[in-house]
Amino acid sequence: MLKKYLIFKIVTMVCVLTLFRGSANASDKPEIFVQLGHSGVQSMAFSADGKWILSGGDKTVKLWDAAGGREIRTYPGEHTGYVASVAFSADERLLLSSGTEGKIVLWDAAGGQKVRDFAGHTKGAFRAVFSSDGRSIVSGGMDAAIKFWDVASGELIRTLTGHAAAVRTLALSPDGKYLLSGSWDKTIKLWEASTGREVRTFAGHTAAVNAVVFSPDGKYLLSAGGKDGTVRYWEVATGRELAVLRGHRGEVTSVAFLPDGRKAVSGSFDRTVRVWDLVRGSELQSLPAGEVSVFSVAISPDGRQLLAGSRNMSLWDIAGGKEILKLDGKVNWVREVAMNPRGDYVLSGNFDGTIHLWDSLTGRQIKTFAGTKGIVSSLAFSPDGKRMLDCRVDGPLALRDVESGNVLFSLAGQGAAAFSRDGKWILSGASGNRLHLWDAATGREVKNFSGHTDKIQSVAFSPDGRLAVSGSRDKTARLWDIESGRELRVFGNFRYHVNSVAFSPGGHQVLAGSSDNTVKLFDIESGRALQIWPDIAISSVAFSPDGRFVLTAGFDGIPKLLDAANGRRILSLNGHKLHVYCARFSEDGKLIITGSGDGTVRLWDAASGREITQSIGFTNGEWIVITKEGYYNSSARGHEYLNIRRGSKVYGIDQFYDVFYRPDIVSAKLKGEDISGLVTLTVEEALQNPPPAVQFSLVPDQTGDSKVKVCYRVSSTGGGIGEVRLFQNGKLIKSDGFYREAAASGKIATLKLAQVSSGALYQDMRSLTIKEKHSPGAVLARPKGESFDECVEMETIAGENEIGLTAFNAPNTVQSAMGTARFLSTRAPAEPHLYILAVGIDRYRDASINLKYAARDARDFISQLADKAKTIYKPANIHLTTLVDEQASKPDILAAIEKLAALVKHGDSFVFFNASHGLLLQSQYYIVTGSFAGTLDKSATLISSNEIVEMSKKIKSLSQLFIFDTCHAGGVDNIVSGLYDARMSVMAKKMGLHIYASAGSIQTALDGYQGNGLYTHALLEGLKNGRTVDKDKSGAVTIKSLGIFSRETTMEISSKLGHPQTPVIIHFGKDSRLFDVR
Repeated sequence: MLKKYLIFKIVTMVCVLTLFRGSANASDKPEIFVQLGHSGVQSMAFSADGKWILSGGDKTVKLWDAAGGREIRTYPGEHTGYVASVAFSADERLLLSSGTEGKIVLWDAAGGQKVRDFAGHTKGAFRAVFSSDGRSIVSGGMDAAIKFWDVASGELIRTLTGHAAAVRTLALSPDGKYLLSGSWDKTIKLWEASTGREVRTFAGHTAAVNAVVFSPDGKYLLSAGGKDGTVRYWEVATGRELAVLRGHRGEVTSVAFLPDGRKAVSGSFDRTVRVWDLVRGSELQSLPAGEVSVFSVAISPDGRQLLAGSRNMSLWDIAGGKEILKLDGKVNWVREVAMNPRGDYVLSGNFDGTIHLWDSLTGRQIKTFAGTKGIVSSLAFSPDGKRMLDCRVDGPLALRDVESGNVLFSLAGQGAAAFSRDGKWILSGASGNRLHLWDAATGREVKNFSGHTDKIQSVAFSPDGRLAVSGSRDKTARLWDIESGRELRVFGNFRYHVNSVAFSPGGHQVLAGSSDNTVKLFDIESGRALQIWPDIAISSVAFSPDGRFVLTAGFDGIPKLLDAANGRRILSLNGHKLHVYCARFSEDGKLIITGSGDGTVRLWDAASGREITQSIGFTNGEWIVITKEGYYNSSARGHEYLNIRRGSKVYGIDQFYDVFYRPDIVSAKLKGEDISGLVTLTVEEALQNPPPAVQFSLVPDQTGDSKVKVCYRVSSTGGGIGEVRLFQNGKLIKSDGFYREAAASGKIATLKLAQVSSGALYQDMRSLTIKEKHSPGAVLARPKGESFDECVEMETIAGENEIGLTAFNAPNTVQSAMGTARFLSTRAPAEPHLYILAVGIDRYRDASINLKYAARDARDFISQLADKAKTIYKPANIHLTTLVDEQASKPDILAAIEKLAALVKHGDSFVFFNASHGLLLQSQYYIVTGSFAGTLDKSATLISSNEIVEMSKKIKSLSQLFIFDTCHAGGVDNIVSGLYDARMSVMAKKMGLHIYASAGSIQTALDGYQGNGLYTHALLEGLKNGRTVDKDKSGAVTIKSLGIFSRETTMEISSKLGHPQTPVIIHFGKDSRLFDVR
């Protein structure tokens, strides 16, 4: 039976998000932002169509996409207490929130601005709801009052009194005629909404009433009795109690009816959501929905899903009792940062206790130090950069080896720590409000300093190492003599905590920043305050290395560069979204690095104040680094958690992958190079042509047929329609064949292979001329206009078939998010076959570039994989093709692909192995085939990445692995590595499959390793040592596990050989077994 899909899944499911009726104007600047989530969710609401979720909790209100779980917008800055309630207006143009500080705020949904607030409750405002016509608002508060407000004017209409304690909850009847209120006085009252007349009181709860709600027909109500642990079911007309529902083992916080009115859900401090049968008065399900207490529940308009608010939000399928989606933040607040003296490493420490080590020349996250609990309060590199201090708010203090991450010493320090300039000593806070001095070589405590009366927040050595300064929660900064341990001076007159201290480079002045909104500059001889500068709740202060400037950061989220002589503001570093906890100069003073509660680590040019990059380490181990122009480098899935807002539209950064995934450009910018010649497009320019919307219209629900019909529609959203890609189980099966190529300049075309160095590549790329080209043999798509419908016939495979659909804008620069649909094939699985094509080229027509081990690599790899694969495939079902040297011309390779294309079926597996020269030219990667004669103007001898995509499309297998062990004759540096990563990753994503790619220098290729090329050696070791590769003890070596092993092995060996080589391992297809471990 065929099932019609009229779905328009948003963000990660289908396409760009548009907030309600808003639209983006051409003048709107794109804003890159991170999904922060909540730290506690007190209230939630679905929009009428179920597409949007509104949430409130930790002083913020947030809007979410219900289908993809993507955070769309945050409405911050108005509430100083927790947000107790949120609501949509009937037309969804306005939002409402109320907070425990007493404020009720009306918001413009699309623009994010406050329309007005309603002030009148003398204490907290627990609940606010719109009337059914949207013209008025009703609120209830801790002052026991119920207030009616006019939306248009903000004026108070009337106040109702009658409750003896706080009004915790309100609900309007579906017809808007009646109002329910629940109170801490343990009663529920029914009011006539138009007059304010009290109709009746419902008594029965033995504790405060936390929630009330009308049934969909308005005839019944549910109430949550807080600490009495019950949910009660009442008849509205009579006030009769129909049922008392017991089962929760903690305070009941929230209740909601399902649309049929026969079932209900409730949330509790016992961390569960319970589903109730109201007719029978019995519990149907108990769902473990809370990370902590469940504070709120909501039901989707179709009644199929429930939303539970706890620390974060989770969406559940009610019928199946399964969690579908987490709506949460993907980052943790960055509490501390540090840069090593050479400027090539950066440390960032988070509130969750993790520490990330970043390569500041490439932007890559190198490693994560996890396992130690506690907020990271202080980080510092030793002067030689080999060791680091890791200090927690409440301890411990660890001295670590940077390279390995191993703890060398664990010390009884806490709060703050610093190295002396010569690296011999460590100063830290300690228990009892003392400071400890440690021997950095042995970890031995040398002496301690007493005087502070509260916790130490910050410490610093003087440049000559003879003095130290400390800042404390006791509202003082203190000066100490290191040799004697004697307190020399108290810098006081602060009204709140002193959070950060620093010595001037000359050592004659001390800078102190406080939560009392001041920065003070003291003379150490007299103790006199030389300067007092106002600022907002200071978290961090620092001097520039030359002493001319002061850097401050704090609660307003704007680090500032001040003139140290007079406090005049030189620069403001604008971009962070939340509190900036730390700001540091690089050793040479040219860079500033900052860490913020918005989860980002940002690098700035100190002279201009321009942002260079922002780096984000996500809670699941993924990471991304991105430039202001939108070019980025990331881990395999790091691009999934960063959003771009333009006006009222929100996109995922992954929608820009094909053009903007450019590790090479990121690396060039971090090195201070001018990237203007490399930037052919910015995100702002790309979004002038937004991506289209995609939607499936016909997909089978279940089938036993070998082929099925799938239909879809693609609609322009203002940017036209370009390439359309269709995937099956993650693998590309159909596309329009559009490719973007670069016109090779005459100069590069005349170069010899060994002359194509990174310098030559970049010089050529800076004069890049983009042209559009359809690949040879590809089917060209008809002009699509503003929308088009298409149906395709596709082969099925046994079991679940997942269909993916994405479409590009007309310039093919931004794609829609992936639309997905699934169907089940009941066909019996066919007997699987494995096809391996191995290419190895030692001898070229241009003998000057001959290699030594490539042909042997191809023979050894195909032989060993085929032997291991017999644990899965019958010997007769393993098909091998080997092309070496003169057999491996471009026509030979393409002919072999054509032959295999006629044989390989969807359920088979295909592996392509290539050992040869490889080449990067502008937007393309090339295999250099055996007929290569010496110059780059002979396209008949090169196979481009575009042609590799076509090769993959012709092979029907949904499980494909492409391996490229290639030599880059012009040398391998960070630029070549970054370009290689970019080209391979975009190609893998386009094809929807797995790629292993390793580029070594010509010398590495000629040297080899134990009789093979280095990377092939690593692969062969993986094939020989399956049990070592199978780290999770699954009983099989898979594409992903072999990729991990080969990468780690290659990096380890190449580092020892002095020729570092880092393979690029990319997975965009489903993981598959290569062989079983026996």
